[in-house]
Amino acid sequence: SSNNLAVNIQNCASPIANFQLPSNIVCTSVAFQLLDASVNGPTSWSWNFGPGAIPGASIAQNPTVSYNTAGPHIITLIVANGGGANSYSDTINVVQTPTAIFQTITPSCVGVSTLISYNGSASPAANYVWNFNGGIATPSTGPGPISCFWVSSGTQPVSLTVDENGCTSAIAINNVIINNNPVSNFNFTLNSGLLVSFQNASSGASSYSWSGADGLNSTLTNPIHTYSAPGNYQVCLLATNGNCSSQKCDTIAVDYPSGIALSMNAPIINVLYLAENQLLLIDQIGVKDEHATVSVFNSAGQLVQTSVIEEKKSIIQLASIADGWYMVQVKNAENTVNKKIIITHQ
Repeated sequence: SSNNLAVNIQNCASPIANFQLPSNIVCTSVAFQLLDASVNGPTSWSWNFGPGAIPGASIAQNPTVSYNTAGPHIITLIVANGGGANSYSDTINVVQTPTAIFQTITPSCVGVSTLISYNGSASPAANYVWNFNGGIATPSTGPGPISCFWVSSGTQPVSLTVDENGCTSAIAINNVIINNNPVSNFNFTLNSGLLVSFQNASSGASSYSWSGADGLNSTLTNPIHTYSAPGNYQVCLLATNGNCSSQKCDTIAVDYPSGIALSMNAPIINVLYLAENQLLLIDQIGVKDEHATVSVFNSAGQLVQTSVIEEKKSIIQLASIADGWYMVQVKNAENTVNKKIIITHQ
């Protein structure tokens, strides 16, 4: 019949290759589909997408492909049937997808700004969409560098997407750990002479730095200091935990204990016992000869320990002495001091 003849003629005709490119912008690393538009009934398709394509070739009728490099790319389609084969090529322009790579300094601290640095591939004119999750950022848009001030502790996710030339980056998220600041605080006790002991009352800190007038400089938790003369002195304690710190400064009034009227050059002996460490601290002020004997007597009057010191400031360990009360006698060429102490090992 005439209908069968027309079908046979069509089936014997060589196909004509053609395909449709996407109507929207094509971005690197974003897959898109090519639509076959060939005529005359092809039965096979052979695609070649060129360098930088994933995959590089396909035999599907309507394949999906992506490119990892920007710029023009030539796509070729060969179609065939029983009547022959035909090819068609076209060029697609691929736009670079921006990257949203950025760096943060972590951990950080409440009340402290974190520097956020963008180091992706987008230009400064791109659209940067940041989410600082409660942080106060300056500036809050653009590539930065950005200074983000934190008002609360915890793990704070900072995210960024970048739009440029119609292409949008994958979202990038960096978690910033925000720690609470330690609280710096201290008390002090005026002891005999001009000897001052400091009691650290800080919280949330792991290290300490003391500073102040008259040469006060220590990293001990609870330092002691003998001042050179009565007066008002500033004392500062910096409490630190990792990258976080706080400082307290105070002015203390140092004077001789009530009832003691000593000239500035009068020789005295300060004796301070630190019960928590079983340490005896001795400071000889204004002496001409720093040689002194330190004797420890038990409650029965028996000598249990003796030491000879040759320096103005000395520390003697009493940890080997049993619990109980004792009399400590410090004697130099100019003075003798007796002090009752109680030793307990906890």
